[in-house]
Amino acid sequence: GGGCRSRLAVLTLGSPDSIVVIEDADTQARYGEFSPDGRYLAYLAREVGRHELYVRPLDGTGTRWRVSPTGAGRPRWSRDARTIFYVANDSMYAAEWSPGTAQPVGAVRALFRLGTLGTAFDVLASDSAFVMVAPNDAERSRIVVVANFVRQLSR
Repeated sequence: GGGCRSRLAVLTLGSPDSIVVIEDADTQARYGEFSPDGRYLAYLAREVGRHELYVRPLDGTGTRWRVSPTGAGRPRWSRDARTIFYVANDSMYAAEWSPGTAQPVGAVRALFRLGTLGTAFDVLASDSAFVMVAPNDAERSRIVVVANFVRQLSR
């Protein structure tokens, strides 16, 4: 099939020869997001007919872990690097991340339906709210902040 033919790579500033290829062009990798601790890269790759969320050590070595079971878009890390948020199937998801264990990907939970919200988002530094851009309608634009979602994670 068609699609973009780009590879996902990491370049250390000041070291132009330090390019580390994270994913090959065949996977249509995109949307790389560094973990706050600088050890991992969350990104999307298309290998199973749709984009899924993967995490790999930033140096490009070691195991690659698939995080999403049914498609994914737009990954974002929590500030403590213990949760990865992403959108899929008209919902916001949270995946637990525990590096240093045999299976670092923990439970994946749907947090809420996106409805008319767009898929562009960020997470507040306290991980207590999302900022999301809703599509523009003819009368007004709005930004939606979803607060207290952390309570959903403990259920």
